[in-house]
Amino acid sequence: MNVVVLGSDGYTGWPLVARLLDHGHRVHGIDHCGAREYRGRSVTPIDEHATRAAIANETLDGTYSYDTGLDVTRYRGLRAALSKHDPDAIVNLAQIPSAPYSMRGPADAWDTHRNNVQGSLNLLWALKELDRTDTHVVQLATMGEYGTPEAGIPEGFLPDGRPAPKEPGSFYHASKVATTVNTIFAARAWGLPVTECYQGIVYGVHTDATDRDPALRTRFDADATWGTVLNRFTAQAAVGHPLTVYGEGGQCRAMLSLQDCVRCIHLLLENPPEGYRAVNQFDGAYRVREVADMVADETGADVTTVENPRVEDDSAHAFDPERGVLDELGYAPERSIREELRRTYATVCEHRERIDTDSLSPRTVWADA
Repeated sequence: MNVVVLGSDGYTGWPLVARLLDHGHRVHGIDHCGAREYRGRSVTPIDEHATRAAIANETLDGTYSYDTGLDVTRYRGLRAALSKHDPDAIVNLAQIPSAPYSMRGPADAWDTHRNNVQGSLNLLWALKELDRTDTHVVQLATMGEYGTPEAGIPEGFLPDGRPAPKEPGSFYHASKVATTVNTIFAARAWGLPVTECYQGIVYGVHTDATDRDPALRTRFDADATWGTVLNRFTAQAAVGHPLTVYGEGGQCRAMLSLQDCVRCIHLLLENPPEGYRAVNQFDGAYRVREVADMVADETGADVTTVENPRVEDDSAHAFDPERGVLDELGYAPERSIREELRRTYATVCEHRERIDTDSLSPRTVWADA
């Protein structure tokens, strides 16, 4: 395949590029590389994009080209790039993926909506205007769009065909709900084949392809704004910081390893749908306290509870999402959460001097008391 990956320099984007190249595909990456600045320093040292692109082309089987500095919110540049590279499929990972960032203030909330919603709309409109409405789009949604209903969580739609109810828990999650609504409409109106992945929380730093050379490693965020919960806990353990569980710690979340995340997207790319397809993408569901206890068991870290900065149910609430499409395609997780935790912790310990300990505890509060 000839695949364009939007957000190719990111935590998930770069390992996906590497996996596709490792399987012989042609990939063109698009990323303004801004995360290297506004997210701060990665715990894992990462090379400049040009350097790791050159190593990827030398080490892996596919061919990689890229545009850095191209922002998906700039319509003409995105449309020109898609016209030039004429992809068979496009993966849209060019999104701001942080609930705490979106809740810091009005400018950050708008930045999240502008980037996520406008970027997706630009992509959809470009395909329509270029008359490439047969191009398969894989786009990340989030399991967080569903909220935590007492009833089971269907895969995108209710049995009667209506979209599953949404209950976003932040302005970030609200931006993904808006993107989902727009994408379902565009797929229906213009006949676009779209796979939207309602993805669980991703953890870990290793994949088969990125482990082939140190220059291919991806970034790793551990702070309370950008780091996902297990990644943050491993960093806290590495520097002797107590693992900070928000509230009661009963929050249940769907999760999957970085390795299995890119495997899922690759599998979906190779099996495109006829129209719009919703996919719940996760390995299992875990409570935050359960994850903290697992990290403590493996590392000897202490666990503490802090007042929950988020407006959410942190009791032992119900959480029962369906996973149908991936199972039908033959997907099975390759790595257990405990196995990946051990590998991640070992890597983070190698670079513990790069961890900003002041950033590991929450600073952003959803609502003042």
